[in-house]
Parts: sequence; C-alpha cells; structure tokens
Amino acid sequence: MEDTKIYSLLDVIEEKPFIILICCRISPVVPGSLENMLFGITSISTYLYMLGTTIGITPQLILLVYIGTIIQNITEVGEINLFHNPFNLALFIIGLSLTILMFSVIIYKANKIMDQEKSYLPA
Repeated sequence: MEDTKIYSLLDVIEEKPFIILICCRISPVVPGSLENMLFGITSISTYLYMLGTTIGITPQLILLVYIGTIIQNITEVGEINLFHNPFNLALFIIGLSLTILMFSVIIYKANKIMDQEKSYLPA
C-alpha cells in the first residue's frame, strides 16, 4: 500500500518535474533534505534541478536578506535616528508589509499547486 503511494507520487513528479520542484522549493513546509532525496530518485536533469532550485529558493533568500537588513536598521535606530523622519518610518512599514504579503501569496500559490498535484494520487 505504501509503495503504491510512493510510486504514484513519483509518477506525478515525473509528469511536471520542473513546476513541482519550484513549488516545493518555494514552500517552507517540506524540508530541503527530503526534497533533495525525493528529486534525486527522479529522472529530472541536473540542469533543470539546478534551475528550478535557483528559481524556487530566490524568494526566500530575498525575504531573509530583507529581514536581516531590517534587523540591522532597527539596531541602528538608536544610534542614527533612522526613523526620526515620519516618511522613513512609513516607507519602512510599507516595505515590510508588502514583502510579507508577497511572500505569503507565493507560498499560498505554491501550496495550492502542490495540493492540485496531490489530488492525482490514489487515496
């Protein structure tokens, strides 16, 4: 029974390996090491694997770099009065909000595509 589910999952991945790889990499739900093992046993080419991984993890990397920059700026607030100007504070809040919104939409859409692909699997 369990073997059937694994083979069915591999069949779904083999149909659209590039799209599923990107969605898996975007979604923070599946651990990266599990993804590496899963895609390692498929027939996806090394080129598509590297390209899909690069595309998939780029939004997470951008968000993490942005959050790191925000944290650095927050620690500098007391030293240089970064938010002394209300305009700077407004830009900061808007930028952070839009980044979180964008990342949430990307995760939502990736999970939605993954759920659609799961519907092809036998119960």
